[in-house]
Amino acid sequence: MEKLSVVKRQENEKLTVLTAGKIDTSNSSDFDAEIKSSLEGIMELVLDFGELKYISSSGLRSLLSLTKIMAAKGGKMTIINPTPMVSEVFRVTGFDNVLNIE
Repeated sequence: MEKLSVVKRQENEKLTVLTAGKIDTSNSSDFDAEIKSSLEGIMELVLDFGELKYISSSGLRSLLSLTKIMAAKGGKMTIINPTPMVSEVFRVTGFDNVLNIE
């Protein structure tokens, strides 16, 4: 099983999270908790999925939850560099219309 790697970089009110590996049922709650624990004072959340190979429906739920948290505090969440596989999951599920993806 491939391990999920999460590396966080904070600059003022911006948090960039470099995510590698897979987000699935076995680790999506850890991914969720890891990011939510760092959102104090954050107004811009950037998820860099350049090395994310796969995301499951539980991972998508985490993204939706994070989007709502950021919106509720007047901030924004952006996903950058999604791999072709992750982009396809977003497209097929319609999440490309829900999430801010660059």
